Amino acid sequence: MGDAVRSRLPLDFSVLLLAVAFLYLDVVPAMVRDWSQDENYSHGFLIPLVSAYLL
Repeated sequence: MGDAVRSRLPLDFSVLLLAVAFLYLDVVPAMVRDWSQDENYSHGFLIPLVSAYLL
């Protein structure tokens, strides 16, 4: 990989992260509400932690 490409990676990753956050802006609060109110979905709080660990 060239130096120009490497220097753009943090910017590209930031733009991608912001785009994903914007797309899920309405979904995440509803999921958290379900996770906290329905004990069948209470494991949902662990999913982001496990996913981050695997990444």
